[in-house]
Amino acid sequence: MSKNFRRAGGIRIGWSVAPEDLTSAMVNLQSHYTAEPSLPTQHAALAALTHAYDPELRQELEHERGLLYKEVKALPQVRVWPTSATFYSFWDVRDVLGMRTPDGRVLHSSDDVAQCLVHAAGVVTASGCGFMQDGYLRVSLATPDEHIVEGIRAAAEALRQLVG
Repeated sequence: MSKNFRRAGGIRIGWSVAPEDLTSAMVNLQSHYTAEPSLPTQHAALAALTHAYDPELRQELEHERGLLYKEVKALPQVRVWPTSATFYSFWDVRDVLGMRTPDGRVLHSSDDVAQCLVHAAGVVTASGCGFMQDGYLRVSLATPDEHIVEGIRAAAEALRQLVG
């Protein structure tokens, strides 16, 4: 639900259509990891499923993705992987690893690069380490256009300050 109905508040709810024995095993496993979704979450999911899909969401995401791809050309040492049907982008920052910040800290991992960007530029990213993808950053597109442009420009300036 959180991926298809962006305005549903990022709710985490889903379902499965599977043979009874597999469903039983999934329910058993899931019950040890999480509790059932709250009643408001269930109502939000029902509302999302019973109302017509708004193509404006897809159009907004396509626009934001296009804007990001246009702006990221300014990022030194960073390659951006095209992502379709999503609200985030992956940045390949492996060429930045091993570089030093102006105060001398060496960037050894995606965690270090993410921390550098948030401290030097106020740009929040998710380190690829959390996705078992060190050397990459995950960047959200679900933000106003001016935040995308300003964020990329601030990140580019912070990256230009690195010493290789």
